[in-house]
Amino acid sequence: MRLDFEASDSTITFSSIVVRQAHFATLSANTISLSADSKGHIGYIDYPYNSKGLSFVIQQQNADGEEVFGEPLLFEGGLMLAADENLISDAVRGIDSPIQENDFTFIKPFEVQQSQDGSFEYGVGSFTDEGAINGSYNALVKLEMCEYSDSGHDQYIVLKYIVKNQGETTIEGMRLGLFLDFDLPVSNGLEDYGFYNSDDDILAMAVDGNEGNNRLMVGTTVLDGIYSPYLINNADAEMGTYDGFTDHEKWISLSRGKNGPTERGPGDISLVLSGQSFTFVPEEENEITIILAYGFGYNDLRTQVLNAKERAKNPTVLEMEEENVLAQIPLAIISIYPNPFNPLTTIKYSIQKPSPITLEVFDILGQKVTTLFEGYKEAGTYSINWDASRQANGIYIAVLKAGGITKTEKMMMVK
Repeated sequence: MRLDFEASDSTITFSSIVVRQAHFATLSANTISLSADSKGHIGYIDYPYNSKGLSFVIQQQNADGEEVFGEPLLFEGGLMLAADENLISDAVRGIDSPIQENDFTFIKPFEVQQSQDGSFEYGVGSFTDEGAINGSYNALVKLEMCEYSDSGHDQYIVLKYIVKNQGETTIEGMRLGLFLDFDLPVSNGLEDYGFYNSDDDILAMAVDGNEGNNRLMVGTTVLDGIYSPYLINNADAEMGTYDGFTDHEKWISLSRGKNGPTERGPGDISLVLSGQSFTFVPEEENEITIILAYGFGYNDLRTQVLNAKERAKNPTVLEMEEENVLAQIPLAIISIYPNPFNPLTTIKYSIQKPSPITLEVFDILGQKVTTLFEGYKEAGTYSINWDASRQANGIYIAVLKAGGITKTEKMMMVK
């Protein structure tokens, strides 16, 4: 939703309300350009047309002069969340292969900010699995992504998924994983080799079966260890995806552990990896960090993955990136949680400089509902609660104003 408005003392006149596809943005601080949205997709966000977003596009030339600049390497990438094969929340191809599941509903658009010195980029967005047709896990998912440009860290990207149970039921055995259909351009995506290196805990794909050469390789791992590294030959009659990717097959790939195939190819290969299962307790957060990287030859790939793990193991890294990015934004509504809500929600916002501010709530018709805060604030990050128990169901707009700048954010009350 985009809101253009004119403000007076007590009303806002909305000149346009545009409902749009979940916003996507692209990280490109280093040699990888990768888009994401707040619907569970990474890379292209409009499969199978693959015209929106940049999907693991790299600009790097190896010692043999192999140029792969501008070639999208990731045909499809998306999140899968499940505790049972009868209920899979995901954003990847389904039983009808050309059509993706649409189980995730965006809460906060995925947005990217760059550090002032250009050394890193940080992206964040959030969504729920409320769009799942067969029921949901009441999961709120926050995706944080970070890229670095310094030497030794310029061939990987870090994705951290933070999952919170908004329901009232504890769920055992929850699994979070990614489906990644890489197509390496040297082999036209039809003669790729996939393999799992258990010593390094890396699930990788190469343009041929020789790990020792200097050819292009892509790889992925989970910071706390891969539970299920699963390789799929998309053309396989039994477990392929050309004839559809069923919930049963998705569950197998997420839960098989180390008992699945450790080598595949040559062929059109996809990768699935998941982390250790976790108990999904109401109001508790669970984090899984996934690394995507590339290299020219396995040793180069391995070096990037190890460097990424070392940096990502510092629990303050992404928090520091978020703080550094927020420090560059004069005024921001960081989050509204829960959203949708009933009847209480918390609005978190930040200001870069000390300033008089107002934080107000308007209904969709532009009538002011309440003033949550009006006064002076020092620079910093603040939270304020809103009790909407006396309000009707519907969409409301939080309006934050300071120093001549106005920020708005949509929220929904559902009783």
